[in-house]
Amino acid sequence: MVNQVRNLKYVLVLATLASFAATVGDFLMLYVVNAGGEILHLPPPGTSVLTVGYFLGVFAIPLYGIGFWAVAKILAAETPFAGMVVFVSGVIMAVLGGIIHGVTGISIEAQVRAGGIMKEPIEAIFDYGVFLLPLWGAASILSFIGSVGFARGVASGNSILPRYISIFNPVVLTACVVLAGAATPMLQAFLIPAAPNVAHVIFFGLVTVSVIKGNRQKI
Repeated sequence: MVNQVRNLKYVLVLATLASFAATVGDFLMLYVVNAGGEILHLPPPGTSVLTVGYFLGVFAIPLYGIGFWAVAKILAAETPFAGMVVFVSGVIMAVLGGIIHGVTGISIEAQVRAGGIMKEPIEAIFDYGVFLLPLWGAASILSFIGSVGFARGVASGNSILPRYISIFNPVVLTACVVLAGAATPMLQAFLIPAAPNVAHVIFFGLVTVSVIKGNRQKI
């Protein structure tokens, strides 16, 4: 039992690091977009910035799936249905997230090659809507389903996670990050578009700390 908790801890640490890497990837790609815009007047990015940002997200975001597997294992002992919901929705969402990041990177590359003023990140999403909006919609629905499953499973009080962690699910955290990002033009340009990945850094980080500090071993 103790070994199982230890193994899950390592998996959750990996998922936290993956979400951090994906967030860095987001910020790098967003730097390329915002440096070519009319608002922030940022210095031009290096030639490899977009490529590094692209591959960080494409390779890191699918690793969220193993993080959701670990969360599902934590919930499955006492709330198996919640665990299944978190696992299935989380794994599919992780795959979609990697695809979204990749398509976004390709769209930015197309804008760079076209030259001229870069469009705002949200505006660019709608320009490539036929490719991005269905993916964003599916990922958002899955995130909501998984977040509800997580919240219900943790709020039951039967897992090793404290009940208050149920509030800090990906959907709520994403909304909080978006609200925080509205404070300044710089945050609007970087934090709001990267909100889902930033939220997962916080989510996996909190679950990891809770598992490490937890005294009840109920897995």
